[in-house]
Amino acid sequence: MSGQYHKKTDTMFRFFIFNVFMAGCLFSCLQAGENVASVPENGEVYAPVYASRESALTLTVSPAKPISKPANIFTYQQYLMVNIPNEGFHVIDNTNPAQPHQLYFVNIPGNTNLAIKDGYLYVDNYADVVAFTLNDQKELQILGRLSNIMDNQLYPPYRDVYFECVDTTKGVVVDWVKSNNRNVECYRP
Repeated sequence: MSGQYHKKTDTMFRFFIFNVFMAGCLFSCLQAGENVASVPENGEVYAPVYASRESALTLTVSPAKPISKPANIFTYQQYLMVNIPNEGFHVIDNTNPAQPHQLYFVNIPGNTNLAIKDGYLYVDNYADVVAFTLNDQKELQILGRLSNIMDNQLYPPYRDVYFECVDTTKGVVVDWVKSNNRNVECYRP
């Protein structure tokens, strides 16, 4: 009995630590009026690049294409899924490991990770998490979407930079580019 109590306590502790870490990440950017005076001459400034929510969050299946800049490889049954950061993943039939065969590519803008459980695929799609299935006819069926649960696009992926604050009414942030704008209100330490 005490072993079960210890597991529950350990799980709750890990959950608490995770939430404290996430809170720190959420509040790691300063907004206007919070120690953001002016951008130093050598300070880097970034501006968000926006896309419409509809175009940024559309998942599609396309024919196989050459694999470039692969990141992670996932396995499920006889398939390999090769993730291409911010683009999606390749589906490869690995029935014969000596001769794997590329089947198709699943286009998922902003995708950096993938999980598979019981035939369901879970992916990030910018700030959303999407659950879907793929069938033998290469048809993608979205089962559900949790919108705006990841905040990774609210600030640039760099440290010690100034940036134009994100305006979510303009769409989904799909990239960050250097900017000459010296009149910015946000800073990421």
